[in-house]
Amino acid sequence: MWSDDSKRDIHYILANNTATFIWLANQAAMELHPSYTKIHNLDEPTNIAFDLDPTVKGVDRHGFRKACKVALQLKEVLDDLGLPSYPKTSGATGLQIFVPIAPGYTFEDTKHITHFLGKFMAKKASDIVTIERLKKDRGDKVYFDYLQHHKSKTLSGPYTPRAVQSGAVSAPLLWDEISEGVQPHMFTLRTMPKRIAELGDLFEPMSRSGVEIKEIIHFIKNHPGI
Repeated sequence: MWSDDSKRDIHYILANNTATFIWLANQAAMELHPSYTKIHNLDEPTNIAFDLDPTVKGVDRHGFRKACKVALQLKEVLDDLGLPSYPKTSGATGLQIFVPIAPGYTFEDTKHITHFLGKFMAKKASDIVTIERLKKDRGDKVYFDYLQHHKSKTLSGPYTPRAVQSGAVSAPLLWDEISEGVQPHMFTLRTMPKRIAELGDLFEPMSRSGVEIKEIIHFIKNHPGI
């Protein structure tokens, strides 16, 4: 694929079979950060993603609790819009919320929604949410990163381990778990097999056909002042 940023072709891995995953493991490629698109159409995302990143890092868990609070408020907004949403831990300190969408939409289309919701959440919950890019200007608020949903960017994939000492895994969650106060350290390479056996693949709905967003985009385009 041609990269406009580096002005060269970049060869990406198409991880679509067991042999390729074994090869990746043999390369010690612990973290997998997949694209938002599928190989047959690199201009059409299969989902919309929001990255909630606490400014407070490390062993302090207060930042993650703030991210959970923001996620629950975002869910209320997405529910009002008729958009199903699926949360997961980043595997590090944050939360990520995914919305599966129907085929036929571009990143330019989804940008209307991510930008709108980013500004809306920063206004709705201004005490704990910021869309400020510079870390030094965020204070102790949760960074609502709507810009991470972009053709040239990626997020950690569901179930991928992260390169941290605890062996934490990016874990799909139930919304009730977020309400009850889960923490990222609860989901690791050791605990994940049992969890999947008991709950199944909580991200399985993401592989189905997603929702239409045409009316939402139309509304946002025609109400720029909201």
